[in-house]
Amino acid sequence: MPIVGRDQDAWETDWVEVLSELPYLRVLKRDRSFQLDRMIGLRLQMNYIGGNMKMVKDDMERVWSEQLAADMDAFHTITDTDDGFEFQFAGLPKKGEYISGMITVLQKKTR
Repeated sequence: MPIVGRDQDAWETDWVEVLSELPYLRVLKRDRSFQLDRMIGLRLQMNYIGGNMKMVKDDMERVWSEQLAADMDAFHTITDTDDGFEFQFAGLPKKGEYISGMITVLQKKTR
């Protein structure tokens, strides 16, 4: 069963807080839904033109694996797009409940 309500709010807040510690990213949009595979949606943009997307992908994986999903069964995928990449995740924070989402990271192309 998907988590809802306050738990979903808390997960979104946790993502935004941890991502705000990465100075090369900024949150453009929050998009929470009730789609089972995309309960949390964030749209981010690089702050620098020509930023190192490999470094961003590595940091996203580290944040998910070592901080947010450290104590649960979880997985993630990264898919390159024309404008950057999509980081999809899902995890089982409590018995019988799950969280899922997608974070889109866009390259900065103009000033």
